[in-house]
Amino acid sequence: MMKLAKVMGGLLAVGLAVPAAADEPAVTLKVVGQPIQNILHTKGEVPFFGEILPELSGNTVKVDLVSADQLGVSGPEVIRMLSSGAISFASGGLTQAVRDEPKFEGCDLPGLTGSLDEARAACAAYRPVLDATLRDKFGIKLLALGANPPQAIWCSDPVSGLADLKGRKIRVYNQALTDFVAGAGATAVNIPYGDTVPALQNGVIDCAITGTLTGNTSKWFEVTSHLYPMSLGWAIQYWGANLEAWNALTPEQQAVVEEGYGKLEETLWALAAEATAEGINCNRGDGTCDLGVKGAMTIVEPSAADLKQRAQIMESSVLPAFASRCGSDCAAEWNDTVGKAVGFTLKAD
Repeated sequence: MMKLAKVMGGLLAVGLAVPAAADEPAVTLKVVGQPIQNILHTKGEVPFFGEILPELSGNTVKVDLVSADQLGVSGPEVIRMLSSGAISFASGGLTQAVRDEPKFEGCDLPGLTGSLDEARAACAAYRPVLDATLRDKFGIKLLALGANPPQAIWCSDPVSGLADLKGRKIRVYNQALTDFVAGAGATAVNIPYGDTVPALQNGVIDCAITGTLTGNTSKWFEVTSHLYPMSLGWAIQYWGANLEAWNALTPEQQAVVEEGYGKLEETLWALAAEATAEGINCNRGDGTCDLGVKGAMTIVEPSAADLKQRAQIMESSVLPAFASRCGSDCAAEWNDTVGKAVGFTLKAD
């Protein structure tokens, strides 16, 4: 509650502003976006909300956009404030809110998908579940889904593959990653992002997990030598509206906004593909690297044996733990949606 009160000064109008004059736009949406340096914000949200949506609506819908970090909110705070109505339109990370709802990690479990296309297919299959959960439990209208570059493993010493991680200490940041790392025979160490570089420098950990481009822009290549880009998740993001704010729009406004978010979603996935490619290029030090900094890392591509072991870890560790957190009804939903898309089956008691 104290954090809510602290940011309310910047959120007094984070909703709908209806102008009085007839010659002004019919509605102005107040939107809380992605972190200000994220490509999804700079090359996705900024042009969409600033130009594309107003143009699409014939200037009947305009947007005031502010990033979440400018407001001082992050993680599960975003979805809680969106649910309460303190924020009316916003985006945030699904897996950051898993303590409020385990279903949110369902299409982004570590090791579940090996490519961005697979991740998109898994989340498309799961979308009806996410849509109903956000609407019925949180009072949120789901408008779009997007992704970031893959979460990968950065190591300070040479690594040859997944089996070579056994016995190493690896930085993680959530329970699902802990399950995967434990399944690989390594030790998971939960360390805040800002403390990871000194932990690698001082030998507290041997490896760390973060996105390929995120780690690059933080210059993790200066304290690690080998990058193992087996996807351990894509940091799936949602874009949504508080239902009361959504219902305050006219049907015509809802139609144009929903159409616009559909266009935004296509852009978001395209940006994720661009950032994924550059994340590897930048860390290796060759190819196009406009979004990051060129390093000189060794990229260790997953082998056929690694992919087989990944499936074994999913079956023995990640999926049983997720089923336990999620419950039998959730497992049945998952099997009918994500499970069919990726070829795995949850077994819940």
